[in-house]
Amino acid sequence: MNISEDDFMNAPLISFAHRLTSQKGLLLMKGAIFRLFDNWDNLFPDKPMPYFIVGGPPESEEELQYLYDLKNPDYGTNKARLDHVIALKGNMPNPAIMSASTFFCAPSTYEPCGLTQGECFAKGTPIIATDTGGFHDTVVDGKTGFLAPYISEEAFYDKLVEALRMYYDK
Repeated sequence: MNISEDDFMNAPLISFAHRLTSQKGLLLMKGAIFRLFDNWDNLFPDKPMPYFIVGGPPESEEELQYLYDLKNPDYGTNKARLDHVIALKGNMPNPAIMSASTFFCAPSTYEPCGLTQGECFAKGTPIIATDTGGFHDTVVDGKTGFLAPYISEEAFYDKLVEALRMYYDK
């Protein structure tokens, strides 16, 4: 992967580093990534595309397939995604990734309390999460992160776009 100096300095880094289970919102995240890149030129013309680090330990072959799908050129229309999504299999150093990230994603479908948001807050990284469980009680939408009002790909995608608009309008 060749990252330009401009991208290195100006492109946001968005990460998703969790156990690769459906509870963590794998399908919401994948759908939002594809939609974001497919709509990029309309949403953010002339802005550097974000880089995504996505990964974690898969718990099944289906979840491993999720990582392969992110890098599959047969999906999505904007093939630039292939150079902007880094898919990693296995345990990931979440605190280091959180510190380096512009945004950390947690599109969980169920989260009783969650530690992710507290870890993000400690690293100064805004979280983009779904309004479930502990995220509901701890993430202040637009201040400490972005909270999708319901659990859907569309709602999560909308919050991802909102976060990027705030980033580029800085």
